[in-house]
Formats: sequence, C-alpha cells, structure tokens
Amino acid sequence: MQNVTKVAPCARTLICHSLRRNIAASSVVMAKGPVDSIQKLYVDKIREYAKQRSAAGKLQMDPQAQKDFESEAAKLKKLYGGGDLTKFPEFQFKEIDFDAKTEA
Repeated sequence: MQNVTKVAPCARTLICHSLRRNIAASSVVMAKGPVDSIQKLYVDKIREYAKQRSAAGKLQMDPQAQKDFESEAAKLKKLYGGGDLTKFPEFQFKEIDFDAKTEA
C-alpha cells in the first residue's frame, strides 16, 4: 500500500474510495434481514399481499369495487370487441410483399 501511494499522489484517494464503496456494497449484500422496523413492516405487507392474491385473486375488492370493475370491463369489451381484458394482447403482423407489382 505504501509503494502504491509513492507511485502516484492520487492513488491513495482512489484506493480509499474504492475500498469504501466495496465495503458499503458488501455490507448491504451481507445483511441477513431487514435493517429497521419500517423495512420489516414493508416486507411483511408484501408477503401478506402475495398470500392474499394467491388465495383470492384480486386484492381487497369490496362488493362495490367488484361491481364497478365488472361494469367497466363490460364497457371495454363492448367498445373493443371482447376478449380477456386481464391478459396482454397478442399482436400478429402480416409480412408485406414489397416485390409485388400493383396495377394502376
């Protein structure tokens, strides 16, 4: 380390910054669990919502919200021609034949 600082005057600061960053990054990785109570609460809520979603489907929908959702979904199906609105649409594009001659 002393030889490196003799070679270049800015090498010491560069090495110190690199070591500081590596120590900071590895401390986050090596942390076993949530650091504070707010982070623990956040992680617990995420796990709770994951369990609710796997059990019931949509999260915490009261009857009025379910009714509104179904009415809006019916409007969209009527407007856009049906299909499952909860899935991402599949697009199909046809190849255009640019070599074909058009008659005018």
